[in-house]
Amino acid sequence: MNQNKRSNHHSFLSKFSPILVASCFLSAGFPVHAAEWLNQDFSSHAIGDLLGTNNNTTVLTSVSSNNVVVDVSGNKKVRYSKATSASGGGTLFKLSDNLSNDRPQGYFSFKSTIATSGSNSTGSSYLMYVLGANDTNLMANAGSHYLQIRIYNANPAANQLRIYSGSGNTNNPTLVWPTSGYLTIPTTENSFQVWYNKTASPMSYTNPSGVSNQLSANSFVVYINGTLYGSNASSTGALPSTVSSLSVSGGVTNTNAMSSIGKLGWWPGVSTQPYDVTFDDVYAADTAPSGLAKPTIISATNAVAYQGIPFTYQIVTDPPGATSFSVTGTLPDGLSLDTNGIISGNPTTLGGPTVVSLAASNSAGTSPSVNLAITVNLPINLFSGSSTSLNGGAWSLGSTPTASANPGSFTDLILGSSATNLTTTSGNIYGKSWNVTNGISYTVNSIATTTGTVFKLGNNNPNTPPFDNLVSGNANDLVFLTNGSKLTFLATNPSGTEGTVDLKNAGNFNISANSVLEIAAALTASSSSATITKIGGGTLILSHANSFRGATTLAEGTLRVAHPDALGTNGTSVTLTGGTFESVTNFDLGRTFTTPTTTNGITFDKLDGIST
Repeated sequence: MNQNKRSNHHSFLSKFSPILVASCFLSAGFPVHAAEWLNQDFSSHAIGDLLGTNNNTTVLTSVSSNNVVVDVSGNKKVRYSKATSASGGGTLFKLSDNLSNDRPQGYFSFKSTIATSGSNSTGSSYLMYVLGANDTNLMANAGSHYLQIRIYNANPAANQLRIYSGSGNTNNPTLVWPTSGYLTIPTTENSFQVWYNKTASPMSYTNPSGVSNQLSANSFVVYINGTLYGSNASSTGALPSTVSSLSVSGGVTNTNAMSSIGKLGWWPGVSTQPYDVTFDDVYAADTAPSGLAKPTIISATNAVAYQGIPFTYQIVTDPPGATSFSVTGTLPDGLSLDTNGIISGNPTTLGGPTVVSLAASNSAGTSPSVNLAITVNLPINLFSGSSTSLNGGAWSLGSTPTASANPGSFTDLILGSSATNLTTTSGNIYGKSWNVTNGISYTVNSIATTTGTVFKLGNNNPNTPPFDNLVSGNANDLVFLTNGSKLTFLATNPSGTEGTVDLKNAGNFNISANSVLEIAAALTASSSSATITKIGGGTLILSHANSFRGATTLAEGTLRVAHPDALGTNGTSVTLTGGTFESVTNFDLGRTFTTPTTTNGITFDKLDGIST
């Protein structure tokens, strides 16, 4: 049994209280039990077990290789981790032995955590928690779902949730919350609670704060971390009167309209997409257990914030639904605690960790205090995952650098994705610096349909030197490449105007040995003071006609000219203080080349092989 989960024989709530409203104890010390249909915390499994019908009698169907029992801080959970190439299919649990009972109204709950890193942590689809008919048929069709709670992992830090009502007979469920867009939930473990009522009469239920409510007929209501997700407590969305249940007999697919309820679990939106989501405390009953216990804070005890970047930390309690929150000590400058238990704001001062003490209360009492350590760092925005689009994917700051108002803009950008041919539909990418350190070769180009993307370098808002590159550790590094990495800015745009690279500041192209930066797009300079200094033992290739007017200095490594106008407008100066200057094209020497008197003479190699 898990060390952190108390005995199932004596205390249902101690196991499931992180996800349940009702967690109070009677005077004898025991909770009031609901009529349980499903009660899985996976503590009876061994670490490494593959969850399936062979080792868990409540499982109706499972691709066991995708469902591994793992240990998380002493608690056993099921990790649904599926690579793109792995077999699809979901994991469904029965709500009665042998599916012998219809469950027209009731309650279910679960906890889930979206992985924020790893090869399967990002994809373009979603994993659904679904409610289905009382039969053995699978739920690959959306028409078989009474409801869907979609967990998106394209960006594990933002826009991860949507809630849908089933359509009943088509594969077009209805988005009910939010009514448009997506919802963002904490990146830590989240507690989900759902009451549903597929009868003609309202159903009473007690919400996570201990308040009695009426759930409308043929409706469901969702709470996450104790907070209502919907426009009102009577319904998050509607339940269809029937769902389509597909069975195959003799090679023929039969569609049956089913009005019963009897299974639930998780199912992939697209079987060929990767997923990495961990589940725990999968529970269902006729209602939530009654009563309320004083809360315990279960949210993370460490948090990292970034200077000038919006920060949010939700105090999560067991059980959910705390009605008041407090903090003892001084939060970092720019942060404050609101009445909903959210610490938020824009941190202004670097440093930490700053340790404060948190507490939460409900009608049953106040939680033990828990220390939270907050460290405020300078912002770095890492692009990871498998998405090719810079407009989405997994940005570590939870924000893309595609709009001037975005917190992810004007930061040091690191490319670290498994996808290497990256694109954007945006008019601008606002980078203070561009960095690649993982030894991978990346190309970046515009697919904007109106005007080509401007890839900005040195854009530190306002555009004034000096500025620090937090990746290289050097001042004024516009680009930093190391470990044999390569970065190519392409002009090509299949959708419209060519993309450009714009210097917003004077700075360095810091390219270490065996690394290559190629600017195959027009290099412009919106700042009249923008200049380039090439440092590091690697290679800078300029292979497009450029219009910038600032000076170019070659201090180290190789500068290769691959276009007659690669060095910018005639009259711009080039200073050689070290390294190798190469030309693989004819170009006009109508500019000034200078070298210190301590430097050897300069040789220009023409294409005909004759040196001058």
